[in-house]
Amino acid sequence: MKTTVFVIGCRRKKDKARLEKIIRCHKDPVTVRRALVVRSSIEGLSVPQISRNTGLSHKTVRGIIHQFNREGFASLWHYKGGGRPRRFTEAQKEEIVELSQLKPRDFGLPVNRWTLSLLAEKAQRLGIVETISHEWVRQILRRNGISIKRTKTWKEPKDPQCWKKWKRIKRLYRRCPKNAAVICFDEMGPFSIRPVHGRSYAPTGKPDRLPADYHRDKGISYLLACYDVHRNWLSGILVRRRTKHAIFSFLKSIRSWYPAHMTLYIVLDNLNLHKAKEIAQWARRSKVVLVYTAVNASWMNRIESQFAAIKENVIANSYYESHKELWRAIRKYLTWRNRRASRKEKPNRKMVA
Repeated sequence: MKTTVFVIGCRRKKDKARLEKIIRCHKDPVTVRRALVVRSSIEGLSVPQISRNTGLSHKTVRGIIHQFNREGFASLWHYKGGGRPRRFTEAQKEEIVELSQLKPRDFGLPVNRWTLSLLAEKAQRLGIVETISHEWVRQILRRNGISIKRTKTWKEPKDPQCWKKWKRIKRLYRRCPKNAAVICFDEMGPFSIRPVHGRSYAPTGKPDRLPADYHRDKGISYLLACYDVHRNWLSGILVRRRTKHAIFSFLKSIRSWYPAHMTLYIVLDNLNLHKAKEIAQWARRSKVVLVYTAVNASWMNRIESQFAAIKENVIANSYYESHKELWRAIRKYLTWRNRRASRKEKPNRKMVA
C-alpha cells in the first residue's frame, strides 16, 4: 500500500497568499490545476480525495506534490513544448511555391495549368520532398496567398511618352487646377438587346433563369459618358451610332454644364473620332483642354471603373426588351448613383459602434 503524500515546507501565510493569488488570477489552466492540488494537500486532503476533486489520476497528483516539494513554486509554471517537429522546412515550402509559379509545359507536361496532385507528384520527382499529399500542397499554397485565378487581359503601352502622359493625368486627378474641372470621357458598348448573364442571390439549385433563345434584330447602341473626378459625378447619354457628330454634340453639352470662365480638362483616349479637326478647333475656342491617354492605356481613364459598376449593376443579369428600356435603366442608375455620392452621411451611434 502506497504511503500518503503531503506538501511540506509551505506553511507560511506569505506562501499561502501567493498560492491563492495564482489560483484566482493566473490564466494558464494547467498552472491553476497544479496550484489547486498543492493547496488541497496543504489543507490535509489525501491523494484519493484530491484525485476525486480535480479529476486527475493518483499518479499525477503524487507527481505534482513530489515536484513541488523538490522545486517549490517553480514547479507550478507550465512551459508549453514545441510540439511535433515540422513536417516540411521553410525552404521546402518556398520551393513548392516557386514550382507552382512555373508552367507545367516547362517540364514536358501536356497541360496548361497545375493541379494539386500534379504539383505533389512533381515536387516528389524533383526531390523537393520525399512524400507529400495534395492537401498539404493546397495548405502551403493557401498560406502563401496562392489560389486558382482567372486570367485577365492586359495591353502593354507602346507610346514612348506613356509615363509622361500618366504623370500629367495623375496630377490632374490628385489636385484640380484653379477655376477648372477635370472630366473623364469615353464610350461604353456596343450594347445589343439580348440576355446577359450575371450573379444574384437565389436559393440553392434555383438560380435566376434567362431565355436561351433570342433574336438580335434590334441593332446596337453606345453609352457616351463623362465623369467629373473631383465632384464624383457621372452622366451620360445613349446613342444608336458612335459618330463624330454624336461625340461632338455630347462634348458641347458637357461644356454647357459649367460656367464659361472655367477651364475643362477632358481626359479621353486616342480614338480617331476624338481627334477630329472640328473638335480640336472647338476645344481651343471654348477653354477646353483635351488630355489624351497613352495608346493602349485605357486604365489611365478613371471612367473605366465607373463602366465596370454600370456593367455589374445594370447590364449583368438582365434582358431588356428595347434600347429605350435599357436607357431608362441606365438613367435611373446614374441618378441613384449620383444621389448616393453627393449624400454626406453623418456618423451616428450605430456607425460608431
